[in-house]
Amino acid sequence: MTTQLTVSYEVARQRARQLLLSFPGEWQSILPSSEDESWRKVDLSSVPWDALSNLLASYQSPTVNYRLEGPHTVPPAEEKERLLDALATYSELEERLMQPEEARNEPAAFLRRNVFTLINLAFSNPVVLVAEQGDRLTIRHLPSDSLFLPCTVIRVPGGVEATVVEEFPEDTSALRSGNTIIVVEEGARLRYTQVRHDGESAHFHHVRFLVERDAYVEAGLLQSGGSVGKTFYQASMLGTGAEFHGKALYSGREGQVFHLEMGVQHLADHSVSSLLYKTVMTDHSHTVFLGNLEIPAGVRKVNSHQLNHNLILSKRARAESRPWLVIRAEDVACEHGATVGDLDEDALFFLQSRGLPEEEARRLMIQGFFEEVLGQMPLTDDEKEDFRLRSF
Repeated sequence: MTTQLTVSYEVARQRARQLLLSFPGEWQSILPSSEDESWRKVDLSSVPWDALSNLLASYQSPTVNYRLEGPHTVPPAEEKERLLDALATYSELEERLMQPEEARNEPAAFLRRNVFTLINLAFSNPVVLVAEQGDRLTIRHLPSDSLFLPCTVIRVPGGVEATVVEEFPEDTSALRSGNTIIVVEEGARLRYTQVRHDGESAHFHHVRFLVERDAYVEAGLLQSGGSVGKTFYQASMLGTGAEFHGKALYSGREGQVFHLEMGVQHLADHSVSSLLYKTVMTDHSHTVFLGNLEIPAGVRKVNSHQLNHNLILSKRARAESRPWLVIRAEDVACEHGATVGDLDEDALFFLQSRGLPEEEARRLMIQGFFEEVLGQMPLTDDEKEDFRLRSF
């Protein structure tokens, strides 16, 4: 690993526990602020902070909270400790929030931290794995009826081609706060997909990729359901020739709300990234997308673009799209775009004129809208169909 790790996991874990158990004490210093662009649109008023603090005071980390299917190894103690230090480094409390106009030159500052990552750091029982060449590795997290704190740390060794799917079921927990960190070493190739079905509890997830020299990552996110919450899906490009392609789908109905922040930090020359986020919104559901790109001074030959396409099927549904580009470098190519609209009436009429009932024609068009992303996921046909059935 080329990443510089400076924070001890055990020290950080104890510090996080002490801080969290001091409620209300120092909590104000770690609660998301409306002045922080990442959290400005997230309504946290329904998060039961008092009840949550009481739950944390008596909470015991689960001993088994996942099932594994597929090729992997459990790292030896020394390597596991090093990987857990990575988890701590990107979950610890930073001294000062960076301002939006600052292009940060350290991944620890880019991968934002908050009370939810601290809760996960303090009380989760991490699964630490080394991915192997071969068939798909599936990580199935098991639900909880109190706190759901899944935590995964994965290393993809240099030169390995790995496929990983991480699944999160719907549950009835008071809070779900997940944390996944994946280190993709030099020359490795990773296809990763996270599938989540969030219930009505508050849900917060952080997925971080550390992409080293000449490594290649295709990262997917399938999300349905949820009330209050936010997901961070972020990558730091640490080595020359690193490449990251992130794709996400969300379907919202009734009063569901989903906030997604996808971001890429380019710290190396000749690195490439793309982000694509698609949503289908109906009833009075609401989605907010923040596309984050940071390139500090001195980095050259970066190619990056992001797109957000929203299909709005109800007059009361809403979709917001906000690019957040902080570029301090020259000799880079960056672009972004977003669309919001209903189904194409001409295309719908054409399908109906060929004998398809309106409902079937609309379903076919929605399925086609999804397939650009869903079709590239390393999922079985049954898994893809399950997501379609949950979505429309």
